Amino acid sequence: MSILSSYTPKMEIYSMNEAFLCFDGFNLYALNKTGLEMRRKVLKSTAIPVSVGFAPTKALSKIANKLAKKFPDRTGGAYVIDSEEKRIKALKWLSIDDVWGIGRQHSKKLSYFSLKTARDFTQMSDYWVEKNMSVVGLRLKRELEGKRTLELEELRSKQSIATTRSFDEMYTTIGQLKERVVTFTATCAEKPREQKSCCNAVMVFIHTNYFREDLPQCSRSVDSVSM
Repeated sequence: MSILSSYTPKMEIYSMNEAFLCFDGFNLYALNKTGLEMRRKVLKSTAIPVSVGFAPTKALSKIANKLAKKFPDRTGGAYVIDSEEKRIKALKWLSIDDVWGIGRQHSKKLSYFSLKTARDFTQMSDYWVEKNMSVVGLRLKRELEGKRTLELEELRSKQSIATTRSFDEMYTTIGQLKERVVTFTATCAEKPREQKSCCNAVMVFIHTNYFREDLPQCSRSVDSVSM
């Protein structure tokens, strides 16, 4: 994150391994070169391979990042959506399930209406999107249309902190689950300590792989509160 912040002061740390950066005022023709340079610098300094995506909005930049990551041989790990042609082509390529901000429930609903790609989603009317997905869905639609709606969030202390992960393999014993929960809890506890916050409630939740429709499904949570 320190390396990335050297390119622009306007940055939102979105997660432990992801950030949004604002490049307003930069020459558009130089963005791809900048992205490749960022990638090389991070790799050289940390040995962590990253992908970089540029676009007019946050939602489109997520898609550009996916393209950079999916096709490293063609993109070099950096991709810029800087034309209407590229935007439409990217939306047609991206499955509705992979659109940033569309959760599992909305994905099911959109699939029910035969919306299979991000492009299909943007073809729906504003009225339909707001009715079925509220104003949040409408903002996302406008972002995908290239209309900036979501600005970078200022860094501030969080009142709710979560650490959610998918397991790397099928776990079948209590011992395996316990080890993972303990590890994730320790990781999560680092976050409030960094912002010098206290915790008065903890929730642990777990659910099975809902993509495995051939297996029984289970979802459980437990919480404790101390005031």
